[in-house]
Amino acid sequence: MFHILSRSGTGGENCFSDGFLAAKILHEENSELYDALTQTPLEFQYVVEGKWNLKGLGPTLVPHALTGNLEQVRFNPQLLTSLSHISTERMQQFYEAFIRFTEILDENQIWIQLEPGTALLIDNWRILHGRSGFTGERALAWSYFPRTDWLSKARLLGINC
Repeated sequence: MFHILSRSGTGGENCFSDGFLAAKILHEENSELYDALTQTPLEFQYVVEGKWNLKGLGPTLVPHALTGNLEQVRFNPQLLTSLSHISTERMQQFYEAFIRFTEILDENQIWIQLEPGTALLIDNWRILHGRSGFTGERALAWSYFPRTDWLSKARLLGINC
């Protein structure tokens, strides 16, 4: 959840892209490229000196273990670590898949200027997000809700998920 408390200056528009839609388009265009993104594990690392050193491992497109349906999109090129674990034989296809997926995400972006008082909830496993640069100041409150809690409440309210 993002809550814009205040902002001044210019810029700071928020960008959103539906990772599930991009994956669907990629699968329809070329299922082999889609498969490359479900079968190639990547390492991610987020470091804020003295505060965070988070690491993750998994494919860009994460299928459900039982159904095979897409469950999560993991996409943040700025946090990628080495790709040295990808074999030479698979590297060309991985790059082709990653680049095409990026293009599809870019082609399907929406940009919104969030105004003070606006609260926005997104599914961080599906929706990719970012923002443009800005001048001035901006106060933003944010929080992460555990996905299991969110889905539990949705099911209790009769929402099929």
